[in-house]
Amino acid sequence: MLKECLKLISEGSVKSAKDIAKKLNISEDEADLLIDHLKQMGYLEKDMSDFSCEGKCFGCNLANCPTNSIITFRLSDKGIKYIKNI
Repeated sequence: MLKECLKLISEGSVKSAKDIAKKLNISEDEADLLIDHLKQMGYLEKDMSDFSCEGKCFGCNLANCPTNSIITFRLSDKGIKYIKNI
């Protein structure tokens, strides 16, 4: 399931743990655990790019979240290399 999760993230077809849960037919808690595990394994890393939010929260995938708690992630070099080889 880790491979499937990583593939979804690499394709850009998911934006949140909720999206991952829906696509993989698992709970959001399980999706959070998958994300954490992929980070611990070095396949995902915290996205250090600037995140800006205008606070409108109408069409955003992260609607109803406190803006200051948003942490995004991206594939690490290790994750990109892995995806290219599957």
